[in-house]
Amino acid sequence: MVGLTGLFELVPVEALVNDTMGLLLSFPRFDPEVASERLRELEALEVTAIFNGGPLRLGDNHVLGRGHAGVVVKALCDVGHVALKIRRVDTARESMGDEAGFLEVANGVNVGPRLYRWSRNFLVMELVEGPMIVDWLNGLDPGDGESVRHLLLCLLLAARRLDEAGIDHGELSKAFKHVIVSGGLPRVIDFESASVSRRCANVTSLTQFLFLNSVLSGRLGRFMGLPDRGALLDALGVYKRSLSSLAFDSVLRICGLL
Repeated sequence: MVGLTGLFELVPVEALVNDTMGLLLSFPRFDPEVASERLRELEALEVTAIFNGGPLRLGDNHVLGRGHAGVVVKALCDVGHVALKIRRVDTARESMGDEAGFLEVANGVNVGPRLYRWSRNFLVMELVEGPMIVDWLNGLDPGDGESVRHLLLCLLLAARRLDEAGIDHGELSKAFKHVIVSGGLPRVIDFESASVSRRCANVTSLTQFLFLNSVLSGRLGRFMGLPDRGALLDALGVYKRSLSSLAFDSVLRICGLL
């Protein structure tokens, strides 16, 4: 679910076991028995083909992404082009059910790729296309400050909705891997590390990533004034303790977004 580049080779599901893409069904080591079982699971999910293509290379295959729990590929099913997450056989997770549940919570507040359906070993999700946030920023001109401020406001509002919904993404301190800009709007992806049991830190983690990370804040400084570090840390401390709307508005004002 990242920026799509290069050619994509379509591999029908029924041909996967005899194709190099069959490895992905039992990644990181090909197991024909596991692959055959998972083919039946894919057919039940109405996935008809997988595309060999994307920015990340795994052996002879190219994919959209790889995490601790799964590999993400572009696929074709009855709803069209989708992102398919395949559970790794070496993960400690017994099922994709927890991540599916986290996505459903996030979708309930209009965050994350839409979850279409899932099974023990697969998630079938909306295919979110576009550059990662850092690549998007690198492609802008200094006069695009208003577009940058709008995107940052939308992104922090999405983080706030997650906080209010009680789900912590868990990886927004490294948002360069987890935010895609699609149609000029930010999309938060990959809820693999999410939790509904720990205290939410979406706004605080994301704000620190955007404005207190020296590399990214240097890029943002091309488009807008940067907040005072001490004032922002104080405001984030208040927000972290209260998670209140007033404290969130204070964070936005200090960041120049309200």
